[in-house]
Amino acid sequence: MKPVSNEFGEWIKGQRFTVFLAIFCAILPLLINPFVRLLGTPHFLSIIAKDDYLGMYIYDICNIMFIVAGLLVVTSSNFLLNSKDYDKAERLTRYVQDKFGSGSSLYLEGREALYQRMSKGCKQFYYSWVVVWIVWLILYIGKLIFIIRMDHFSYSPGLNSIDLYKIQGLFENICNLINSGAFFFIYLVITISTVKQAVPNHSLKEMHRYIIILLFLGLVCILFDFNALFVDGSKSYYLWELVIQLIISLIASISMIAVVGRLNSSFMDIPQWMILSLYLYAALQMFYPLGLLNQYVSNEMVDDSSVVALQSALDIIYKGFYFCAFLGKICMLLTIKWIMSNNRFLFYSTHIAQVLAESEDMMKEFNRYYERSR
Repeated sequence: MKPVSNEFGEWIKGQRFTVFLAIFCAILPLLINPFVRLLGTPHFLSIIAKDDYLGMYIYDICNIMFIVAGLLVVTSSNFLLNSKDYDKAERLTRYVQDKFGSGSSLYLEGREALYQRMSKGCKQFYYSWVVVWIVWLILYIGKLIFIIRMDHFSYSPGLNSIDLYKIQGLFENICNLINSGAFFFIYLVITISTVKQAVPNHSLKEMHRYIIILLFLGLVCILFDFNALFVDGSKSYYLWELVIQLIISLIASISMIAVVGRLNSSFMDIPQWMILSLYLYAALQMFYPLGLLNQYVSNEMVDDSSVVALQSALDIIYKGFYFCAFLGKICMLLTIKWIMSNNRFLFYSTHIAQVLAESEDMMKEFNRYYERSR
């Protein structure tokens, strides 16, 4: 049997299909407009979509393809622990005893209690990521449906294009807020699974307070977004929506940064370039309102040379943003798969739990030695 390598570079060579699919999906939408300008819209594509919507179709379809592949990658991983596997519970307890000693906090917690806690943490971590990818899938399927509706049925009675755009904006904002909530839950899972819950912890209470505040902000955003559906005048709507999307993008960025910060541990053995890529992906969430700004410039501003130049610049930035977002998604997917392989999350949870359980005593002991040595 071939030994499992802990070298990220060697491991990633086996993920060539995932990497290729992500890069292909990232580049393809960027090539559509130059292709159409150079050769014209192919007949089979002109039947499906008008020129104005063709790039949107391709982009959303590429997103759906990649997210489905990512979801299959995540769900196919052999990650979950069987909480009733007493043999593995015994092995984990023996490892804790040999590594940390019979007097360690983890060992004294008891075999079943410790394994149950670790099993629960792994399960919550796994299903939280599944939720993230499913919400992404729903988001892009929904966007594709809205584009089809606006492209082929824009003149049907009932809803005009601005009404559809408002509903689409509300739908996207809700999906993004749900995903931010899932990321915050992942952060909580990583934190709580490594802390013995019977022990009162002031930092945990403080963290819960901040989570409640952020979730409250999300709820307020949704309520304001519902109200934006009834705002008269497209300019007022764009201004209203811009403020809402800025708040949502801030929440999304904070939630991702919180998760990446927790994953940045030597016990995970994630390369620093990958961690930096994930931080950049988290920072990219702040550019979420670019789409709205681009739409406002296209629809509301008078066409002159300066506006055309601004629109072209925004279009380039917007495409660059989505290209980088695709690269961010592949970094996220590879990181998740890396964590879920080779019992890495269980190893991380076990060691961090031990460190956190005894950190206060270790600090006291350190200061006792340090102060005495002076």
